[in-house]
Amino acid sequence: RLCGYYEAHRAHGLEVDPALVRMADEIDLTEPFCRDLIREARPDAIIGKMDRYAALIGRHLMAMNVVIGKEIKLAGFDDDPIAELLPVPLTTIRLPVQSFARTAFQAIRRRVLEPETDVTQIIIDTELVVRGSTCL
Repeated sequence: RLCGYYEAHRAHGLEVDPALVRMADEIDLTEPFCRDLIREARPDAIIGKMDRYAALIGRHLMAMNVVIGKEIKLAGFDDDPIAELLPVPLTTIRLPVQSFARTAFQAIRRRVLEPETDVTQIIIDTELVVRGSTCL
């Protein structure tokens, strides 16, 4: 996901400011992460690595009186059912899980049956689901 973030910036001729790329790898770290981010950088948008992280980030932002969707856009990744149920419904990337599973199985099967074949990169389309957290 992070590679995709960097690639999307490059594809549009944009530079990534490394100071704005932050990781909160543990759920417990989302509150101090939000506090520090708001105090230091006040970004226009935050993208959580999963909808559950984004939901917690949204909760912490709202506790700091940040208006989600207006002051800071918020998005997640994986279209967890929780995304629609939040006070401000979460914009997310929907992943075609069945397609992922089928494609992974086919790739593993091919590798087992034909071990000398080259490893290939497989790209599976996703869907942007726009909700209130980005006000698009």
